[in-house]
Formats: sequence, C-alpha cells, structure tokens
Amino acid sequence: MLTIRFSRTGKSKQPYFRVIVSEKRRDPWGKYLELLGNYNPRTKKAELKVERIKHWLSVGAQPSERVAKFLHKLVFQERDAPGFWEVRGYHNHADPWKEERFS
Repeated sequence: MLTIRFSRTGKSKQPYFRVIVSEKRRDPWGKYLELLGNYNPRTKKAELKVERIKHWLSVGAQPSERVAKFLHKLVFQERDAPGFWEVRGYHNHADPWKEERFS
C-alpha cells in the first residue's frame, strides 16, 4: 500500500519536512517513490507539486493523518474535494477537523 507522508530532515530544533510517496512499511528516511514537496514549519513556507499529489491520491495512495490535515489546510480548501474524505476513511464522519477537544 502506498502512503503520502512527511519525512523529517533538518538539524536539531530546526525541522524541515519532505512530503514523499513510499510504501507504507518502509521507514520514512529510506527510499521513496517520489518527492512531492517540502515544508518548513518555522517559516510556514510550503512548496508542493499539487498535480502530482492529486495523481497519487487518484491512484490510491493514502495520506498519513498529519499530511491529510496539512493538505486540507493548504491545497484542498473546499470541504468537498472529490474523493478526499473517502481516501482517508472519513466518509462516516461529518468533519474530522472540527473535533471538540476541550469539552
């Protein structure tokens, strides 16, 4: 099974993430199929190949939970992006990002 996930690079206390596609059982620091972009959380700068991300989602790659939230925030602004909720298995939930954490 393919997964889209973050691979942490950078120095200590200076995180920098790659968005990669790899087999689910491989470690995030090993070989990957394709580099889909980069994200620097300190500057909030993201460079993503949106068309390639949509391609991998259509092929059946599943984003990790953190990447799904990240993509929803930056790429899929509309809540009804075709196939996005079903890919993550949220088709039975209204909206996974509106959790009541402090109730």
